[in-house]
Amino acid sequence: MAHVLVIDDEIGIRELLREILQDSGYQVTTASNAAEANRCLKARRPDLVLLDLSLPDEDGLSLIRAWSNGSALRTPVVVLSGYASIDNAVEATRLGASDFLEKPIALDKLLKAVKRATGDAAARSQPGLFSAAPEWQPGNAEKDWPEWPQAVMGLPYREARLEFERAYFLNALAREGGKQIEVAARTGLERTHLYRKIKALGLRAALRRK
Repeated sequence: MAHVLVIDDEIGIRELLREILQDSGYQVTTASNAAEANRCLKARRPDLVLLDLSLPDEDGLSLIRAWSNGSALRTPVVVLSGYASIDNAVEATRLGASDFLEKPIALDKLLKAVKRATGDAAARSQPGLFSAAPEWQPGNAEKDWPEWPQAVMGLPYREARLEFERAYFLNALAREGGKQIEVAARTGLERTHLYRKIKALGLRAALRRK
């Protein structure tokens, strides 16, 4: 049974997430601030962290930087973000967070994100499905690239392709700060086509239109 650490300063959200996740078969620990979260992490390493970026004692981005310490995150992190902090959510993804969920959180998106991040041990041992990949250079050997998480490799083709596309475009959005012109140039897509693709993949919140 996967163990999820929920970090949010709003008790209503913490308890709602606890109830939903426990009803779905997950073990859940909650923390209301960064200090409490760090104590929970020292006591027991979870399989997934759901992290609100706006905490009273330390912001979520600082926590992610501290946890990664310049290397890959050992535990997948899904950030929770209000509309005003979408830019921070994209930055968190660049730092290695697996995914982000915009508040108010839709139940189906929550459970899908948790299932992706806790799919199997291989996925949990990596920084996350949607973390930024190293820039490709001519001559890079295949061995230099991390294996695609087995949780994705075991999916039917259509679902695996969807997960790949979502990872690819979220990667591009994170690298370019969500700027549509730069993302279009990086991906080689016309801007209208890009916007439709981003919308279809459920990533519109991470896209700056200017």
